[in-house]
Order: sequence, then C-alpha cells, then structure tokens
Amino acid sequence: MTPLDRSRLLARIFTRPVLESVARRGCANELVEKLARLEVGAPGSQGCVADLLDAGLKELGRGYRCEYVYKAAIASRIVFGKHSPRTASLAIELNVAGSIVDAAVFNGTSTAYEIKTEFDSPMRLTTQTPAYLRAFDRVNLVTHPAAADKYAALLDSRVGIYVLSKDDTLSERRRAVSDVSRVEPAVVFRMLRRAEYMQVVAEHFGPQPALPNGLVDAHYAALFGELTSEQAHRALVAAMRARTTDTESVEYLKALPQSLRALGYATPLSAPQRRQLLNALSAPA
Repeated sequence: MTPLDRSRLLARIFTRPVLESVARRGCANELVEKLARLEVGAPGSQGCVADLLDAGLKELGRGYRCEYVYKAAIASRIVFGKHSPRTASLAIELNVAGSIVDAAVFNGTSTAYEIKTEFDSPMRLTTQTPAYLRAFDRVNLVTHPAAADKYAALLDSRVGIYVLSKDDTLSERRRAVSDVSRVEPAVVFRMLRRAEYMQVVAEHFGPQPALPNGLVDAHYAALFGELTSEQAHRALVAAMRARTTDTESVEYLKALPQSLRALGYATPLSAPQRRQLLNALSAPA
C-alpha cells in the first residue's frame, strides 16, 4: 500500500456513514480494527478510541490535507475557538441556491466558507461563490497557502481568502466584504425548514390559514419574499443558530473529540445514538 493509498483510506474514516455506524451499534470495534490496520497511533500506546481518531486526524493534517481537515479546523478554530458552540452554529454542506457550501457559521451574522484543497480545481467557483453572495453576509474561500494568490485573482473581490497553515491555524489573507443588503429572501427561504419559515412568516404577517400540504410552500414563499434583505438574514441566522445551540446539543458537541466536531455537526443523531457514540468513543482502544 502506498502512503497516498493509506492516507485516502484514513480520510474515509472521517465520514458520516462511519460515525452513524458507531452510533447505531454503540461499539467501535470495527473502527478500531481499521485504524490498527492503518497503523494509526504509537504501538502499545494506551488511550481510548477518541484518542486514536485525534491521532488519525493529525496524521492527515501532516501529510494529506483533504477537505475534512479544513472542516475540522473551521469547527475548532472558529466555532470552538473564536466563538463558542453556545452562541455560534456550524452547518456542514448546506444547500444554497443550487450549490452546496462546505461550511457556514452563524453567530451574530452569517459567514460561508468554501474549501479548495491543494487537490481541488477552481472549476465550480464561478457558480458557487455567486450563489453564496446571495445568502450570506460574508463569503470566504479557505485554501492551501500556495494557492491563495491564484484564487484571489479568480474570485469576486467581495470574497475573502483564508489559508490553512501547517499548524492548522486559519489566517486571513483578504477580508470578505460584509453586506447584508445583497441577501435575497427567496434564496433564504429555500435554506429553511418548513417549521422555521412558517414561524418567521407568522412573526411578520400574523397567523396564517390552514392549507393543503401541496399549497403550503407557495403560500409561505410569497409572503417570505416580501421581507427585506435584513429581515430575511436575521431569520436565517436565528433559525440556524437554534438548530445546534440548545443545551443538549452543545454538551454533546463539546464531549466529542476535536477530530469529530465537524462530523458531529454534519451527522444528525438521536439522543440515544449520541449517548451510544460517546460511550463507544470513550472505550479503551
């Protein structure tokens, strides 16, 4: 097995299906076996499953900086570092106007983070970043230090540039232009769940009549479209923050090892599954 093949196999461990499997089973034996075959961690070292996963992510950070390494840095450095999981929410792979933003942080405002690793091409950026500018106050690209100048020349000047250094520090190379006025209510509407946009409409336009299921979206979309950009943006931030800043979610996310924080935000689990996952991660490796 080549070092590149090994790194790719290691990267596949930090995915939703793997986390979901451990949470369902309440057991990480298969995961530990995979990590052992990849020789993650020092031979004979003592520790729990979470420690092994942290060691695995550190290895990826040193030799194979895949997309998940960047997502993990955003979770740790921005949500848990610059802000707090009690006040800031992280959305992973959020659908925005036909594109999927890699990460988005919602605290007092909204910030999109599109990731381009050293293995990626800039091909889709011409459609991705314009879509994000229609929904977020700030839009940033996060990339490898060697690629920063290339992307700065390609991107809309309103898009900020961050680089992920060798020590997993996120450094700002170009500041994003903050502008809530460009936010389009119709785009925001499609980012919200039904209960969320119904609540927003009721707050602004009062109670709404009961409607057949097939007519609900169109009715509420028309009313939501009458909001100002600022009102729609406030609604988006409030809804996204509410999804993960409740006490139960915060305690769960804080209990996860640093290597799984981004994956914790990306993977919906029931309360029993969360408990089973944390128990499995705390077991001896």
